[in-house]
Amino acid sequence: MASTMSNKRQRVEPPTQYQHGLPFGYPQTLSQQPQHFQQFQQHQAPAIEINVTNCTRTPEETGWVVNSVHKLDETTLRKLVILSALSHQDMYIALWNELQQIEYARTMRQQEELQVRQEQLDKENAQIIDFRSNVNQVDYVINEKWSSLSGSKQYDKAGDEAELVNDEITEIVGSVAPHSNSTTKINAILALCDIGSIVAAGGDCIGAEVRKQVGYDEELVNALWTIVETMS
Repeated sequence: MASTMSNKRQRVEPPTQYQHGLPFGYPQTLSQQPQHFQQFQQHQAPAIEINVTNCTRTPEETGWVVNSVHKLDETTLRKLVILSALSHQDMYIALWNELQQIEYARTMRQQEELQVRQEQLDKENAQIIDFRSNVNQVDYVINEKWSSLSGSKQYDKAGDEAELVNDEITEIVGSVAPHSNSTTKINAILALCDIGSIVAAGGDCIGAEVRKQVGYDEELVNALWTIVETMS
C-alpha cells in the first residue's frame, strides 16, 4: 500500500554559506551564545561598550556591524545617528541619555574647578603680607650694598640696582588682588611709601642715579594707583 504524502510544509534550512556570513541566517538572541559575544567584545572591539540587552543579532552579525562602523568617516556616522534618532524611539532615548551624561560630567568638572578656585581665593584672602622684606631689600641696595665703592663704580652699578628696585615694586603689586585681605592692601601701600622715601633720601652716586631712573620709569606711582584701585 502506497504511503500517503503529508500536506504539512517542512522547514527548509538555509544554505550553510548564509548561516555564517552575508546575507545573514536566522537571528539568534545574544543570550543564547553569551560566551561567543563576550569573546568578540574582548578581542575585536575592546574600546567600545555596547548595551546589548535587547539585541537579537547573532555574534557574526554583531561583529559585522561593529567592524563596519569602524570604517565609516565622522560625517557618515553623524548622519546615521541623526537618521536613527529621528526614526527610532529607542535610539532617540539613547541619544538623549548620552547627552545628559556628557552635560552632567561637564557640570561636575566645572563645579570642581570653581571649588578649587574658591579655596585658593579664600586662602589668599586669609593670608596677610607685610612686604617688609621688599622694603629692606631696597634699603640694602641703595644705602649699603655698594657704599664702599667709589662714585664712578657706583655709577656703573646704578642701572642694575634701579632695575632691582623696580622688581621689588612689581612684586608688591603682583601680590595684591581685589580679593586680597584689606590688611595686606594697606601694608602694600605703606611698603611702597617706605620704598619711595628710601629712594628719595638715598645718598651717594648710586642713590642719585637710582632716584633718577625710578622717577623716570614711574613704576612707583603706577603701583600705588593699582593698589588703590583694588580698594574701591
